[in-house]
Amino acid sequence: MRSRITYWDLIRVVAMLGVVMNHATANALAKMPTTENWNLASLMICIVTPAVPLFFMLSGATILNSYKTASVGYLFKHRLIRVVVPFILWSLITMIFFQLMDSKLDWNVVGKSMRMIIHKPTLEAYWFMYPLIGFYLLSPILKSMIDHIDLKILDYAIILWLVTNFLIPTLSHALPNPYGRMLDVYEMGSLMFLSKSLGYFLLGYRLSLVKKDPITPLNNVLFSFFILVIMIFINYLNYEYKNIDIPIIGYAPAILTPILASFNFLFF
Repeated sequence: MRSRITYWDLIRVVAMLGVVMNHATANALAKMPTTENWNLASLMICIVTPAVPLFFMLSGATILNSYKTASVGYLFKHRLIRVVVPFILWSLITMIFFQLMDSKLDWNVVGKSMRMIIHKPTLEAYWFMYPLIGFYLLSPILKSMIDHIDLKILDYAIILWLVTNFLIPTLSHALPNPYGRMLDVYEMGSLMFLSKSLGYFLLGYRLSLVKKDPITPLNNVLFSFFILVIMIFINYLNYEYKNIDIPIIGYAPAILTPILASFNFLFF
């Protein structure tokens, strides 16, 4: 019988609730700060920002800790099927549902959308499936590397990911010109060798190796609350003063998101 790891299940539940709340507040947040419920939406979006990163971190923790990941045969016979088949089926169901909502089921439109599914998802919310499938395809390679890597090298890779994918883009946005422009990395020479999603994948695996959380639960909550206060304050300034543009919410390159997501992961 396969043993279950309880805290992984808890993270799944919390992340799912966070994603739902994220989408529920998106429309209100897109409006002007003077509109009704904007402040509440701004508060909630800061709280649930780590939801999607937690999913990728959990994928990294589960997949890279499994000995089955090293098998390419297992990947194509079992793991990919469990992801790709539901993705295709739900994409088809989504297209049919949208057509029925318009009171006209056009199979030509449905067929065209399905043929272009590699180029564009049938529903924008399905975007996360693309990097996830990519991780699955890379997982045997990553597993082979992870099993033979020094943890200090893995820590170095994660730090490099944080600097290139979060710190530099945040400073590029936040600093006034010409200083911010100086940090706008040339596309052909970009240091972003790790995608934002893949970094979370590795981060989740690394945190799963922590035998005991060095931060007590109380301090973890206090640190998380402190980060949330900063995020809410900066997010308010971004909307109140148009000359301020510090990425603080959303998937990337919000620099506090991986920190808050890490505290959440360690807490559970």
